[in-house]
Amino acid sequence: MARLAMLIDLTRCIGCDACTMACKQENGTPVDTFFARVLNVESGEYPNAKRTYIPVLCNHCDNPACLKACPTRAFSRRADGIVVLDGGKCAGCRYCEWSCPYGAPRYDARRGIMTKCDLCADLVDAGGRPSCVAACPMRALDFGPLEELRAKY
Repeated sequence: MARLAMLIDLTRCIGCDACTMACKQENGTPVDTFFARVLNVESGEYPNAKRTYIPVLCNHCDNPACLKACPTRAFSRRADGIVVLDGGKCAGCRYCEWSCPYGAPRYDARRGIMTKCDLCADLVDAGGRPSCVAACPMRALDFGPLEELRAKY
């Protein structure tokens, strides 16, 4: 099975947060919980000031810290590389949140469990793309088999 990946072209991102809103709508996350967020970084000084936008989401690591930290084994890595969380196994201990260098797992206080980006695995399994990728008006996000993305860029 092909390893799936997401490519983020920072030169195209305009900080519109379309990815953030599409993700929030797709996943129905609580207030102040975002699986896809866009950092706004300023650099330089006037008249050479610059703003860079950096979309941040789960990196679906090759060797996920969240998977290793979870005492209930609620995390798994699919053959295509997508790291998923089984909410039914999650105890809400937050070890995954503390171990993840990207801050991807988020605590859902309503349900008392962790949640995270799963690259819209249900949409991907049906032949679609993650909602954040589909929503990006600047095409700063791309998704597909890793080897195809490498060849494309």
